[in-house]
Amino acid sequence: MNARLLNTILILWLVGCVLLLAWGGGGDRGILLCDAITKGDLKFTEHLLKGRASPNAFDRQGHSAVSLAGNATILEVLLRHGATLQGNYTHHRAYSLLWTAACNGDLERVRYLIGKGADPVFKGSEPNQAAPFVQAMNCGHYDVAAFLLSLNPPKIPKDQIMWGLQPCL
Repeated sequence: MNARLLNTILILWLVGCVLLLAWGGGGDRGILLCDAITKGDLKFTEHLLKGRASPNAFDRQGHSAVSLAGNATILEVLLRHGATLQGNYTHHRAYSLLWTAACNGDLERVRYLIGKGADPVFKGSEPNQAAPFVQAMNCGHYDVAAFLLSLNPPKIPKDQIMWGLQPCL
């Protein structure tokens, strides 16, 4: 084989690899989607979703695509393509999207997720995981805790409320 033919083969192989990555082939669509979302690349995110990337994909660290959406526009696109809020965890350790937003004190995101149907009392799949309002209180985000409690106030038996003490809000 001559050098020119080898160069042509090499160039075609490299172009094929680049196209394969760009189009999300080989099962890497979810990882590419999460990368595009992290970078805030709306156009490439939409391209990958149209190419059948799962809107419920996870990146290599175990974060869900929905949890990586840093702005409402990308989150809307993911929801439009079938992303779910219930049972869609931010991480393989099973923290719910709402739980994470409450933990971070992100009241705007908490309101948005509730508006899109997230369950305010969904704890996640960990056996001892606190409810989102409890986690918000534990992290010092009392505004978020108060908002979540206003949606579904807990019932505290009167015998558990001591004289002079009130539940934290």
